[in-house]
Amino acid sequence: LRRPSLRYALTIPSLSVGTALLALLYTWPSGDLLQFAGWVSIAVGIWLGAVLGMWLWFRWFPVPTALHDPFAPGRWLLIAVHVMFILGGAIAVAPAQGPLGA
Repeated sequence: LRRPSLRYALTIPSLSVGTALLALLYTWPSGDLLQFAGWVSIAVGIWLGAVLGMWLWFRWFPVPTALHDPFAPGRWLLIAVHVMFILGGAIAVAPAQGPLGA
């Protein structure tokens, strides 16, 4: 974002989704473990993204010099792990949703 102060607006949807996922997992009925594992993976990916944002965007924690550059390989690796958790969870959850989520 061109105006760094606007980054804080992204915390609202992030916290909303992350909190909803935690509530979903907390109230999960016993049953399909693959579905549960998929939702856990999605929740881990979302919360990992939140931690990465606090660390690398907002600089709430010290950032190593090697990760200062937005295009640093280490940063992209962390982003790839974040995305893989979400995609892996989505793939695990998708079969039970049927075509077009029906």
